[in-house]
Amino acid sequence: MPRDQLRLIFEDHMEQLKGLMRVPKSDPIYVAIVDDNERAVIGLRTVLGNWNNLGATTVIQAGGKMPKIDLRNDIVLLDEDMAGISGNQVAKWMIDHGFTGLIASIAFCDAESMPAYKRHFNDKVGVGTSVDATVKFIKFMNMLIDKIEYDRGE
Repeated sequence: MPRDQLRLIFEDHMEQLKGLMRVPKSDPIYVAIVDDNERAVIGLRTVLGNWNNLGATTVIQAGGKMPKIDLRNDIVLLDEDMAGISGNQVAKWMIDHGFTGLIASIAFCDAESMPAYKRHFNDKVGVGTSVDATVKFIKFMNMLIDKIEYDRGE
């Protein structure tokens, strides 16, 4: 779907969608989206970019290399099937290097086949092209924000 059509879908529903977004209480929450397909995460990036008190970055993995992820992020949304490297390998590397936030899968795979993940959202492409999928993603993110704030003692 062309970017301008995606923008129109969000424009038509953004106020309703923003009303569903749980805004972090005090400190901002930082989220990284990690994928090897930039087009697949346009909707995720657009939703997160409209979320108050939440900072989002996109890391596009390329060439089978370990993606450069800031380990200070609170949440990492991680694709499983990237070029030359798996999300499980990336998650293990992050944990081995001191990542203490939440890692959530945004892959189409069966969650049980990905032991590194406790949280799984499997319709990243639908976010932005379907209001229903977008609402499900917002509810998924609300759950992750609740967990981060609980861990922070907020």
